[in-house]
Amino acid sequence: MVSLCFVLVLGGCAGPVTQRVAVGPIIDGFPLGEPVGCGTAFYRCDDLIALARSALDERDPGHANIVGASPYHEDLQSPALFDPSIPHARSGQVFVVVFDLADSSRHASGVDCGVGGCHPLATYPH
Repeated sequence: MVSLCFVLVLGGCAGPVTQRVAVGPIIDGFPLGEPVGCGTAFYRCDDLIALARSALDERDPGHANIVGASPYHEDLQSPALFDPSIPHARSGQVFVVVFDLADSSRHASGVDCGVGGCHPLATYPH
C-alpha cells in the first residue's frame, strides 16, 4: 500500500503533459487553415481567386495553366511559422488560395483583406 501511494505521489510531480501540435500544410510559405466556405463567405471566392491569381502571375510569370483553385483561411496557429506559446492575431484577414497547375504542381498566393479593401499577396506577410 505504501509503495502504491509513493508511486502516485511521484506521478503527480512529473510535470504537465505536453501535447504535440500538428503542423498543417504550408505551400510557398503560406500556412493553410480551414477551407473557405464559398457559399457563406463574407468575401466572394471568385474575387479572392482573381486577386490571388494576379499575385501568382506576378511572382511566377509563365507558370503552367491553372486547372483548379481553392481558397483557405490562413493558419495563425502554425507552429512551423509562429511560436505556439505566443497568441497571434491580425487586423483584417489573410486568405490563401492554392492553385493546382497543369504540370501537377501546386502553388499558393494570398489576399489581404482589411479596412482598405483586399489586396493580392505574392509572399506571406510574417
